[in-house]
Amino acid sequence: MSTLLSMLSRSSAARVLAVLGLSLALTGCSDMLTYAQRNRDVGMDAYREADYPKAAGAFRSALRQDPRDYLSHYYLGLSSLQLKNYQQALVAFRSCLETQNVTLAGQEDNGTRIKALDGLAQAIVKSDDSDQEVNRVEQTARGAKGYLAAREFFVLAKVYRYRMLPDMALDYYNRATLDDPKSFHYAKEYALYCEQLQQTARAQEALRKAYALDATDKEVADALRRLGVVPGLSLKDKDDLAKPLIPKGPIPEVDMAKVKSTLGIGGGGDNATPASSRTPSALTPRD
Repeated sequence: MSTLLSMLSRSSAARVLAVLGLSLALTGCSDMLTYAQRNRDVGMDAYREADYPKAAGAFRSALRQDPRDYLSHYYLGLSSLQLKNYQQALVAFRSCLETQNVTLAGQEDNGTRIKALDGLAQAIVKSDDSDQEVNRVEQTARGAKGYLAAREFFVLAKVYRYRMLPDMALDYYNRATLDDPKSFHYAKEYALYCEQLQQTARAQEALRKAYALDATDKEVADALRRLGVVPGLSLKDKDDLAKPLIPKGPIPEVDMAKVKSTLGIGGGGDNATPASSRTPSALTPRD
Protein backbone atom coordinates (compact mmCIF):
# COMPACT_ATOMS: atom_id res chain seq x y z
CA MET A 1 0.00 0.00 0.00
CA SER A 2 2.78 2.43 0.92
CA THR A 3 4.56 1.69 -2.38
CA LEU A 4 1.37 2.37 -4.30
CA LEU A 5 0.81 5.65 -2.51
CA SER A 6 4.38 6.77 -3.08
CA MET A 7 3.86 6.39 -6.82
CA LEU A 8 0.86 8.72 -6.76
CA SER A 9 0.67 12.45 -6.42
CA ARG A 10 -0.49 13.88 -3.12
CA SER A 11 -3.94 14.69 -4.47
CA SER A 12 -4.32 11.24 -6.02
CA ALA A 13 -3.20 9.58 -2.81
CA ALA A 14 -5.74 11.61 -0.86
CA ARG A 15 -8.52 10.49 -3.19
CA VAL A 16 -7.51 6.84 -2.87
CA LEU A 17 -7.44 7.06 0.91
CA ALA A 18 -10.86 8.76 0.90
CA VAL A 19 -12.35 6.01 -1.24
CA LEU A 20 -10.82 3.30 0.93
CA GLY A 21 -12.07 5.01 4.07
CA LEU A 22 -15.58 5.32 2.67
CA SER A 23 -15.55 1.67 1.62
CA LEU A 24 -14.49 0.57 5.10
CA ALA A 25 -17.12 2.81 6.69
CA LEU A 26 -19.88 1.40 4.47
CA THR A 27 -18.73 -2.15 5.16
CA GLY A 28 -18.70 -1.47 8.88
CA CYS A 29 -22.14 0.13 8.74
CA SER A 30 -23.51 -2.84 6.81
CA ASP A 31 -22.04 -5.24 9.39
CA MET A 32 -23.59 -3.25 12.24
CA LEU A 33 -27.02 -3.36 10.60
CA THR A 34 -26.66 -7.10 10.08
CA TYR A 35 -25.72 -7.65 13.73
CA ALA A 36 -28.61 -5.40 14.80
CA GLN A 37 -31.04 -7.49 12.75
CA ARG A 38 -29.68 -10.71 14.28
CA ASN A 39 -30.03 -9.36 17.81
CA ARG A 40 -33.54 -8.19 17.09
CA ASP A 41 -34.44 -11.66 15.79
CA VAL A 42 -33.03 -13.18 18.98
CA GLY A 43 -35.09 -10.73 20.98
CA MET A 44 -38.26 -11.58 19.05
CA ASP A 45 -37.78 -15.30 19.66
CA ALA A 46 -37.19 -14.69 23.36
CA TYR A 47 -40.25 -12.41 23.58
CA ARG A 48 -42.47 -15.06 21.98
CA GLU A 49 -41.17 -17.56 24.52
CA ALA A 50 -41.97 -15.09 27.35
CA ASP A 51 -38.27 -14.82 28.27
CA TYR A 52 -38.55 -11.07 28.78
CA PRO A 53 -35.14 -10.43 30.42
CA LYS A 54 -33.37 -12.11 27.49
CA ALA A 55 -35.60 -10.27 25.02
CA ALA A 56 -34.88 -6.88 26.61
CA GLY A 57 -31.12 -7.57 26.54
CA ALA A 58 -31.23 -8.56 22.88
CA PHE A 59 -33.19 -5.47 21.89
CA ARG A 60 -30.72 -3.25 23.77
CA SER A 61 -27.86 -4.88 21.88
CA ALA A 62 -29.67 -4.27 18.59
CA LEU A 63 -30.15 -0.61 19.46
CA ARG A 64 -26.48 -0.13 20.36
CA GLN A 65 -25.68 -1.18 16.81
CA ASP A 66 -28.58 0.63 15.13
CA PRO A 67 -30.24 3.34 17.24
CA ARG A 68 -32.71 3.99 14.37
CA ASP A 69 -34.29 0.54 14.72
CA TYR A 70 -37.75 1.67 15.81
CA LEU A 71 -39.06 -1.90 16.05
CA SER A 72 -36.40 -2.79 18.63
CA HIS A 73 -37.42 0.32 20.59
CA TYR A 74 -41.04 -0.83 20.42
CA TYR A 75 -40.38 -4.40 21.56
CA LEU A 76 -38.01 -3.19 24.25
CA GLY A 77 -40.98 -1.16 25.51
CA LEU A 78 -43.22 -4.24 25.49
CA SER A 79 -40.57 -6.32 27.27
CA SER A 80 -40.13 -3.57 29.87
CA LEU A 81 -43.89 -3.53 30.48
CA GLN A 82 -43.80 -7.26 31.16
CA LEU A 83 -40.85 -6.77 33.54
CA LYS A 84 -42.77 -3.93 35.28
CA ASN A 85 -39.96 -1.53 34.43
CA TYR A 86 -42.37 1.22 33.49
CA GLN A 87 -39.86 4.05 33.33
CA GLN A 88 -37.80 2.10 30.80
CA ALA A 89 -41.00 1.35 28.89
CA LEU A 90 -41.83 5.06 28.73
CA VAL A 91 -38.41 5.86 27.29
CA ALA A 92 -38.58 2.98 24.80
CA PHE A 93 -42.01 3.83 23.44
CA ARG A 94 -41.11 7.51 23.12
CA SER A 95 -37.92 6.55 21.30
CA CYS A 96 -39.93 4.33 18.96
CA LEU A 97 -42.22 7.23 18.04
CA GLU A 98 -39.30 9.58 17.42
CA THR A 99 -37.15 7.17 15.40
CA GLN A 100 -40.10 6.22 13.17
CA ASN A 101 -39.69 9.60 11.50
CA VAL A 102 -36.09 8.82 10.50
CA THR A 103 -36.76 6.11 7.91
CA LEU A 104 -39.34 5.77 5.16
CA ALA A 105 -40.44 2.37 6.46
CA GLY A 106 -41.03 3.88 9.90
CA GLN A 107 -42.97 6.83 8.54
CA GLU A 108 -45.36 4.51 6.70
CA ASP A 109 -45.80 2.02 9.58
CA ASN A 110 -48.95 3.46 11.16
CA GLY A 111 -49.80 0.15 12.81
CA THR A 112 -46.68 0.17 14.99
CA ARG A 113 -47.15 3.88 15.71
CA ILE A 114 -50.66 3.32 17.11
CA LYS A 115 -49.48 0.33 19.18
CA ALA A 116 -46.57 2.36 20.54
CA LEU A 117 -49.00 5.09 21.64
CA ASP A 118 -51.09 2.44 23.38
CA GLY A 119 -48.01 1.01 25.09
CA LEU A 120 -47.00 4.50 26.19
CA ALA A 121 -50.44 5.04 27.73
CA GLN A 122 -50.21 1.72 29.60
CA ALA A 123 -46.76 2.60 30.94
CA ILE A 124 -48.04 5.98 32.15
CA VAL A 125 -51.03 4.44 33.93
CA LYS A 126 -48.87 1.83 35.69
CA SER A 127 -46.00 4.18 36.51
CA ASP A 128 -45.39 5.25 40.11
CA ASP A 129 -45.27 8.84 38.84
CA SER A 130 -48.44 8.48 36.80
CA ASP A 131 -49.91 11.87 37.65
CA GLN A 132 -46.64 13.66 36.93
CA GLU A 133 -46.37 11.86 33.57
CA VAL A 134 -49.94 12.86 32.69
CA ASN A 135 -49.11 16.49 33.50
CA ARG A 136 -46.05 16.31 31.24
CA VAL A 137 -48.12 14.93 28.36
CA GLU A 138 -50.79 17.62 28.86
CA GLN A 139 -48.15 20.39 28.82
CA THR A 140 -46.59 18.92 25.67
CA ALA A 141 -49.98 18.69 23.97
CA ARG A 142 -50.96 22.28 24.79
CA GLY A 143 -47.60 23.56 23.57
CA ALA A 144 -47.79 21.70 20.26
CA LYS A 145 -49.92 22.07 17.14
CA GLY A 146 -51.37 19.84 14.47
CA TYR A 147 -50.52 16.16 14.42
CA LEU A 148 -48.00 16.50 17.28
CA ALA A 149 -50.68 17.89 19.59
CA ALA A 150 -53.13 15.26 18.34
CA ARG A 151 -50.67 12.49 19.21
CA GLU A 152 -50.38 13.67 22.82
CA PHE A 153 -54.15 14.13 23.17
CA PHE A 154 -54.62 10.60 21.84
CA VAL A 155 -52.27 9.26 24.53
CA LEU A 156 -54.24 11.16 27.19
CA ALA A 157 -57.49 9.72 25.83
CA LYS A 158 -56.13 6.20 26.22
CA VAL A 159 -54.75 6.97 29.70
CA TYR A 160 -58.17 8.10 30.95
CA ARG A 161 -59.82 5.19 29.16
CA TYR A 162 -57.58 2.79 31.10
CA ARG A 163 -58.39 4.72 34.25
CA MET A 164 -62.12 4.13 33.59
CA LEU A 165 -62.87 7.84 33.22
CA PRO A 166 -64.89 7.89 29.97
CA ASP A 167 -65.86 11.58 30.03
CA MET A 168 -62.21 12.64 30.11
CA ALA A 169 -61.30 10.01 27.54
CA LEU A 170 -64.00 11.21 25.12
CA ASP A 171 -62.88 14.81 25.50
CA TYR A 172 -59.28 13.98 24.60
CA TYR A 173 -60.30 11.67 21.76
CA ASN A 174 -62.31 14.54 20.33
CA ARG A 175 -59.35 16.93 20.66
CA ALA A 176 -57.10 14.44 18.89
CA THR A 177 -59.49 14.17 15.93
CA LEU A 178 -59.87 17.95 15.74
CA ASP A 179 -56.09 18.56 15.70
CA ASP A 180 -55.47 15.82 13.15
CA PRO A 181 -58.72 15.43 11.16
CA LYS A 182 -56.99 13.27 8.52
CA SER A 183 -55.99 10.52 10.96
CA PHE A 184 -58.22 7.53 10.30
CA HIS A 185 -56.88 5.64 13.34
CA TYR A 186 -57.83 8.41 15.77
CA ALA A 187 -61.28 8.81 14.21
CA LYS A 188 -61.93 5.07 14.21
CA GLU A 189 -60.95 4.48 17.84
CA TYR A 190 -62.97 7.49 18.97
CA ALA A 191 -66.02 6.29 17.04
CA LEU A 192 -65.87 2.70 18.29
CA TYR A 193 -65.41 3.91 21.88
CA CYS A 194 -68.50 6.11 21.54
CA GLU A 195 -70.44 3.09 20.33
CA GLN A 196 -69.13 0.99 23.22
CA LEU A 197 -70.43 3.65 25.64
CA GLN A 198 -73.80 3.56 23.81
CA GLN A 199 -73.58 7.22 22.84
CA THR A 200 -75.41 6.60 19.60
CA ALA A 201 -75.62 10.10 18.15
CA ARG A 202 -71.98 10.83 18.90
CA ALA A 203 -70.94 7.42 17.57
CA GLN A 204 -72.82 7.93 14.30
CA GLU A 205 -71.15 11.27 13.67
CA ALA A 206 -67.69 9.91 14.47
CA LEU A 207 -68.24 6.77 12.39
CA ARG A 208 -69.33 8.83 9.39
CA LYS A 209 -66.09 10.82 9.61
CA ALA A 210 -64.03 7.65 9.93
CA TYR A 211 -65.86 6.09 6.98
CA ALA A 212 -65.16 9.17 4.86
CA LEU A 213 -61.44 8.71 5.59
CA ASP A 214 -61.40 4.97 4.79
CA ALA A 215 -64.47 3.31 3.33
CA THR A 216 -62.73 -0.08 3.17
CA ASP A 217 -62.44 -0.67 6.92
CA LYS A 218 -64.71 -3.55 7.93
CA GLU A 219 -64.96 -2.62 11.63
CA VAL A 220 -66.23 0.87 10.82
CA ALA A 221 -68.70 -0.45 8.23
CA ASP A 222 -70.02 -3.08 10.67
CA ALA A 223 -70.40 -0.46 13.42
CA LEU A 224 -72.42 1.75 11.08
CA ARG A 225 -74.74 -1.14 10.27
CA ARG A 226 -75.23 -1.90 13.97
CA LEU A 227 -76.42 1.69 14.39
CA GLY A 228 -78.80 1.39 11.44
CA VAL A 229 -76.68 3.32 8.95
CA VAL A 230 -76.04 1.70 5.57
CA PRO A 231 -72.48 2.36 4.35
CA GLY A 232 -72.26 3.79 0.87
CA LEU A 233 -71.67 6.88 -1.23
CA SER A 234 -74.29 8.82 0.72
CA LEU A 235 -71.84 8.97 3.64
CA LYS A 236 -69.12 10.55 1.52
CA ASP A 237 -68.57 14.27 1.40
CA LYS A 238 -69.70 15.94 -1.83
CA ASP A 239 -66.10 16.75 -2.74
CA ASP A 240 -65.18 13.05 -2.47
CA LEU A 241 -67.84 11.88 -4.94
CA ALA A 242 -67.25 11.47 -8.66
CA LYS A 243 -67.75 14.71 -10.54
CA PRO A 244 -70.39 14.86 -13.33
CA LEU A 245 -69.21 15.12 -16.91
CA ILE A 246 -71.34 18.26 -17.49
CA PRO A 247 -69.84 21.25 -15.66
CA LYS A 248 -71.79 23.19 -13.07
CA GLY A 249 -73.66 26.32 -14.10
CA PRO A 250 -76.03 27.25 -16.95
CA ILE A 251 -75.63 25.52 -20.29
CA PRO A 252 -74.10 28.00 -22.78
CA GLU A 253 -76.33 29.29 -25.58
CA VAL A 254 -75.96 27.67 -29.00
CA ASP A 255 -74.57 29.87 -31.80
CA MET A 256 -77.26 29.18 -34.41
CA ALA A 257 -75.41 31.08 -37.17
CA LYS A 258 -72.40 28.80 -36.69
CA VAL A 259 -74.64 25.72 -36.66
CA LYS A 260 -76.38 26.80 -39.92
CA SER A 261 -73.04 27.50 -41.52
CA THR A 262 -71.75 24.07 -40.51
CA LEU A 263 -74.85 22.33 -41.89
CA GLY A 264 -74.89 24.47 -45.06
CA ILE A 265 -78.25 26.01 -44.28
CA GLY A 266 -78.45 29.46 -45.96
CA GLY A 267 -76.04 32.29 -45.65
CA GLY A 268 -77.11 33.34 -42.21
CA GLY A 269 -79.70 36.01 -43.32
CA ASP A 270 -83.44 36.07 -42.69
CA ASN A 271 -84.25 35.48 -46.39
CA ALA A 272 -81.87 32.61 -46.76
CA THR A 273 -83.30 29.66 -48.52
CA PRO A 274 -82.84 26.30 -46.80
CA ALA A 275 -80.50 23.93 -48.56
CA SER A 276 -83.34 21.43 -49.00
CA SER A 277 -85.23 24.01 -51.15
CA ARG A 278 -82.21 24.83 -53.34
CA THR A 279 -81.15 21.26 -54.01
CA PRO A 280 -83.27 19.32 -56.55
CA SER A 281 -85.00 16.39 -55.00
CA ALA A 282 -84.90 12.97 -56.58
CA LEU A 283 -88.71 12.97 -56.41
CA THR A 284 -89.18 16.28 -58.25
CA PRO A 285 -90.32 15.64 -61.84
CA ARG A 286 -88.21 17.23 -64.58
CA ASP A 287 -89.60 19.16 -67.60
